[in-house]
Amino acid sequence: MVRALQGPVDAICFDLDGTLVDTAPCIAATLNAVLTERGMTPIDPSIVTTFIGGGVPRLLERALRHLGVSPLASTVDTMLDRYRALYLNAPGPPLLAYPGVAEALSELAQMSIKLAVVTNTFERFAQTILARCAIAQPIQLIVSADTLPQRKPDPAPLRYACDTLGVPPERTVFVGDSSNDALAAAATPMRMVCVTYGYNEGKPVRQLPCAAILESMRELPGWVRAQRG
Repeated sequence: MVRALQGPVDAICFDLDGTLVDTAPCIAATLNAVLTERGMTPIDPSIVTTFIGGGVPRLLERALRHLGVSPLASTVDTMLDRYRALYLNAPGPPLLAYPGVAEALSELAQMSIKLAVVTNTFERFAQTILARCAIAQPIQLIVSADTLPQRKPDPAPLRYACDTLGVPPERTVFVGDSSNDALAAAATPMRMVCVTYGYNEGKPVRQLPCAAILESMRELPGWVRAQRG
């Protein structure tokens, strides 16, 4: 574990997919709808979950490679347009925040912690997901795929969040579920807290450099209080 960065926490940035909300069923349903329209074989949702991380273009590229199809840029771009049109608009599985997320966000806000979401998801989708799961209110900032040219694992989105919130990285924590998130936090640099239940791209989070590992988001407020002494 990384313990060099220690001290009070004044802000927390959260990954969205797999950290705050279980979006994998919706992502899998949308991806398979796009594949089926193009005459391709649907992919088991449990496999699709391992493709999540790095944004939708990478999701599509991984899916095409899984099916033995060359991920040509023109093919990915066409599929991306269709994916965006279908995602969250068609009937599908319900969006659900993970257990304890709503309570943890409310408790952290009462502690005057500044809260942000830093995601590779497009902002309109991020806003819809947070609203449907009734967890938008405590979130003060969304840094999305539309905000900057760079996306995680580049540290630019996390640094932008710190600048916008007015909190230095050393007093900020990033909560995520994958190596993509851990790389972004390490490069910022800021403390990383990993959750065990998310989409880890097939890499166990216990192998990632982090300050803490949480089985549930319910554990986060207590960990923050411990950091504050």
